[in-house]
Amino acid sequence: MGPIRTCLVASLLACGTSASEEPSVAPPEAPTVETTRLPLVDALARPPRLDAEGVVTLERELAARVELGRIPETPAVGTPGALVAMPSDGPFAGRVPPEPAVPVQTPLPLLVREPWVRVDGDGVAWVHVETSRPVPLGSISYGVVQPDAPLASPRFRHRSGGLVTGETTQPGVFGYAARMDLRSILAPVVDVTNVARTGRGEVAWRLELADLAESGVAVYDGEQPFRLSRSDDGVRFEALPRLVHGPVVDRLSDRGVTISFESDAATAAFVALFPEGRAARLFESVDVGTRHEIELDGLEADTRYRYQPVVVEHGGRVFVHRGGTFETAPERLTRFSFAILGDSRSGNGSADERYGGTNAHVLRALFERIAQTDARFVVFAGDLIDGYTTHPGVYAHELAQWRRVVQPFAAHLPVYETMGNHEALIDLWSDGTAAFRVEPSAEGLFAEAFVNPSEAPTPRDGDWPPYEENVYSFDVGEVHVASVNSNYAVGVGRGDVFRRGQREGTLDDVQLAWLDADLTAARERGAKHLVVVTHEPAFPNGGHAKDAMWWNGRIPEMVAMRDRFARLLGSHRVVALVCADEHNYSRLRVDANVVEGVEHPFWQLVSGGAGAPYYAQDREVPWSDRVAFFDPRQHFLRFDVDGARVDLVVVGIVGEEIERVTLTR
Repeated sequence: MGPIRTCLVASLLACGTSASEEPSVAPPEAPTVETTRLPLVDALARPPRLDAEGVVTLERELAARVELGRIPETPAVGTPGALVAMPSDGPFAGRVPPEPAVPVQTPLPLLVREPWVRVDGDGVAWVHVETSRPVPLGSISYGVVQPDAPLASPRFRHRSGGLVTGETTQPGVFGYAARMDLRSILAPVVDVTNVARTGRGEVAWRLELADLAESGVAVYDGEQPFRLSRSDDGVRFEALPRLVHGPVVDRLSDRGVTISFESDAATAAFVALFPEGRAARLFESVDVGTRHEIELDGLEADTRYRYQPVVVEHGGRVFVHRGGTFETAPERLTRFSFAILGDSRSGNGSADERYGGTNAHVLRALFERIAQTDARFVVFAGDLIDGYTTHPGVYAHELAQWRRVVQPFAAHLPVYETMGNHEALIDLWSDGTAAFRVEPSAEGLFAEAFVNPSEAPTPRDGDWPPYEENVYSFDVGEVHVASVNSNYAVGVGRGDVFRRGQREGTLDDVQLAWLDADLTAARERGAKHLVVVTHEPAFPNGGHAKDAMWWNGRIPEMVAMRDRFARLLGSHRVVALVCADEHNYSRLRVDANVVEGVEHPFWQLVSGGAGAPYYAQDREVPWSDRVAFFDPRQHFLRFDVDGARVDLVVVGIVGEEIERVTLTR
């Protein structure tokens, strides 16, 4: 199918706007309501995008409609990026260090500030960076994103070697800039996105910087939209506001969805929505700024939609993003699939395996495999990044790099994120003592980075961080998923640290009470299948017997908490407890032989194969003879739900089937 015809654009502004306003195998149930769905990668072409004429028409309509005076002038297009880290970062938010220790900081990364782009009128664009140490060598590759390609991956056609001295925004840092010639994209022999004809383009770039301190190469990616104007003096280039993150799809139901994205400049934001076979609609963000979460309500069930974010900056420049697609569920959904995976922090090897705290190579490959299924959503079970930093900006940057890898997929299907032990922002002392950061907290920054369900328990009094968007639950069809945070307010280091935080693997009384009530309410709503996700295994099997919820069995209160958790899951007849943390796959049947008092058996599934370094099986834990399956390969879990039956398929990185089993309960 070709692009949407321009005639649809006229209906956009007439349709109304909104954003603040919608253990035995059971026999399969007979008829399901849902017909067979296409794999995601085959469904992305519909509904089609706006054509070039439609984009221009929409730009004009919005430029005339938006009250530009209410949009702040700063940050403007081309403003220096967000601060990542500085040597003067203060690591302590009101805490008194233990005597005689002194405060220390984790090492500074190469990047001091997120890259930013300036476009000259003659078509030369500069990608600027600030670094904490000299960069002896660098290069930039650039090209285009082909919007009609599945998942719209960038293709680099040109390369420019060498860096020039760039501007700096503060003393004590090093500034560099890399040059791109946008005129090369317009050459007829390579202009595959018709920039010369449409007057609109978007350059995709990859900056590579030699980092001697890490004996490797640091890689940063981005995109910059621009437009052309023609006169007797020739062609002039002008930068448009760009999306530094997103768009992504979250909180998807049969009647609504949240689309979120971030722009480099302060903008008014919209989402143009194109239902398949129905009239188009336009939704407007209530707020202006750089961060936008737009709720699309009043949608039709069982319908595929195309959406395109639109941002307008103070000067009236408009950017219409290529957007993505999503499909609302039928009103009665009994047959579908979903995926769970975890542990994508850095590995060793290429620059893509050390991509700002994430193993981008493996993470991208696994999401490409998920895109070849008909999964309706994905849960990521923690350890997205390296973390364990004293710098809030480093923590935020690593989460941003993870989001950048996942975004092409999250533009089309919801991804729910769970915190792991590596999602840690800490205060650190010279004796090895560390404690959770109070302000900003890891939990608070995690909630800023992602859009998860917001109903959460209330924290205890004092300086305990929020649970919002790191403890949550949601329903899809007859499946209920609850995500709890077994790394909430963690302290690490010597023994006295635990007066300033909780042990890794802890599920506190607040969360356990919330989970009990949440699972009860889910059953009352009619949920047939309960799945609980947390990062730390209750019963580690390969790499983390020394901590998780076991701690080698030497801490009675941790064992008691774990047993209480297991009994709670058994009492609610959960299908599975899904964890990560251990960089392998294992399946363990938990019953009264493992923990006394477990009323109904359930499966513990560990899925930590998304790129972190591998672990072998631990055959010394007391329950090792009850482990039904163990495999160290990189993988994800696919759950196939069909009425009363849930099947598990463990899929390897090249698509091989590692295990297939019907989950019993």
